[in-house]
Amino acid sequence: MSIAFFMSKAFPEAGTFGLGSFQVAVNGLWFGVKGEDATLLACSRDEMERRVRSRGSHTAEYAESSAEDVAKAYLLAVFGSESVLPLQKMEREAFLDSLFKKSIPWAPDGDEAFDDGSVILQFDIGECVRLIAFRHGDGGLFDLSDVTLSSAGYYACLQRACDEMLSWRTRLLQKQGNRLG
Repeated sequence: MSIAFFMSKAFPEAGTFGLGSFQVAVNGLWFGVKGEDATLLACSRDEMERRVRSRGSHTAEYAESSAEDVAKAYLLAVFGSESVLPLQKMEREAFLDSLFKKSIPWAPDGDEAFDDGSVILQFDIGECVRLIAFRHGDGGLFDLSDVTLSSAGYYACLQRACDEMLSWRTRLLQKQGNRLG
């Protein structure tokens, strides 16, 4: 897994943070919109910070099911109207509760960073983290990717990206002649 971001403009307000792009690579496939002004970066950084703080809590009974089954269940639950999902014959509402109460979806994260149809699901499984990433659109599921990483390495990567993003923002604000309030 890799995280890449670019910040073309920084803002002193925490709610906007900066303008740029945020992408995540899972097994060499990049997810997220690339561009100098693709998104405001506050949501992406805040979500990484939340994930670091809630380490170990992204759990679900279907965490070790096939990536395709989990991805299809996500799409059916979020965009469909089925009351029972094929994944472990779960009720739609129970699946949605398990997704959002345990913060399983990492992306989309509330801004335009993942407007390319990207979805990244995170599961904490013991001392490992499993990421299932895919794109959806035109009624289909594309670029399905599944990787299991060590928890220590995964959360260190998130923390490093948060720190680098803050450092970049501070330098850019100084360059722009702004200060953090």
